[in-house]
Amino acid sequence: HTSSALALQNSAMDRFIALEHNGGIAECHRSLGRLAKARSEKEEALEHFQQALKLFEQVGMLPECEQVHTLIAEIDNEAQI
Repeated sequence: HTSSALALQNSAMDRFIALEHNGGIAECHRSLGRLAKARSEKEEALEHFQQALKLFEQVGMLPECEQVHTLIAEIDNEAQI
């Protein structure tokens, strides 16, 4: 199921990029980060979360920023265990 979810997110990302819709691009990065985290690909997850955070901040989506901070903290906590 993750491969189809990955394909859908990449397709959505392409569309949001074409529309220059930074909020949508950020949502895709957050979703791709969650998928990578679920596959234990922590570096990839962090890259997506950092991109999402940057874009969410640019468009002023503060609740989403907090959610991404939490996701990043979860990865950091897992790395310390």
